[in-house]
Amino acid sequence: GQGDEAIRFDLEASGVEAEALEAALGALVPEAERARAIVARSGRTAKTAAQLARKGFSEESVEAAVGCDIAGADERGV
Repeated sequence: GQGDEAIRFDLEASGVEAEALEAALGALVPEAERARAIVARSGRTAKTAAQLARKGFSEESVEAAVGCDIAGADERGV
């Protein structure tokens, strides 16, 4: 799955109007829940945190899903 920012980028690039874009994002399962589902499958690791960040998940969603200590470790290159 992708985070809201990646989805927003793809829809904007496809020419989707702002109102329709917001409606589409609003219809999705909340981003934090999608991030937690990925962590449940992939594990609570710095690698998973990096994957979520690359896929357009917000910093808040990444930290909520994997924890601040692990998300911060990835930023430090640990």
